[in-house]
Amino acid sequence: MIRKTCSNPEFGSNCYLLGDKATGEALLVDPSVSPDKLANMLECFEVVGIIITHSHFDHMIFLPEAVEMTSAPVMVGLEDALGLQDPSVNLSVFVGRPLICPGPDRLLVDGDRIRCGRWEFHILKTPGHTPGSVCLVCQEAKVVLTGDTLFADSVGRTDLPGGNEALLGESVRRIVNLGDDFRVLPGHGPEAFIWEIKEINPFL
Repeated sequence: MIRKTCSNPEFGSNCYLLGDKATGEALLVDPSVSPDKLANMLECFEVVGIIITHSHFDHMIFLPEAVEMTSAPVMVGLEDALGLQDPSVNLSVFVGRPLICPGPDRLLVDGDRIRCGRWEFHILKTPGHTPGSVCLVCQEAKVVLTGDTLFADSVGRTDLPGGNEALLGESVRRIVNLGDDFRVLPGHGPEAFIWEIKEINPFL
């Protein structure tokens, strides 16, 4: 699997490209970086889907540009769909930069499968930070993209609208139970194996 990462310098949010070199297909996850950086990430790949792990503005601030550049379908968790087009839900209104994105083409639920070349990903529903937060899991490559549910040394906030501490705890357990050899690609900060996170994350 080809994996590219780029971070937004203002918000620290990570954008990922997961690709199959053989077919040239790729998934773009959380388009939070500027169009010029997106263009560099997308070079030599055809994006077959844009995944939004949760609908907070800092993870999709350049989603309109990504859609224009790729014409790829936008996918988001069922309960987070409203956030794509409501600045008060995606919180952008509170920083004075109202963000309205294209509506979702596919609403994701727990257990959904997404194909990208020879790689198959499944959706793990992980509410708590937002009601519709989802993780993207590839069993074969042993990677999980966790959005703002789980970081290397912390977990997602639950004091924002839609947050739920009890649900977040259950969601974190689902991720950890994937196995120590899984590599976590979080929405903010560095990546880490689950075995490393168990050692350094005080919330576990």
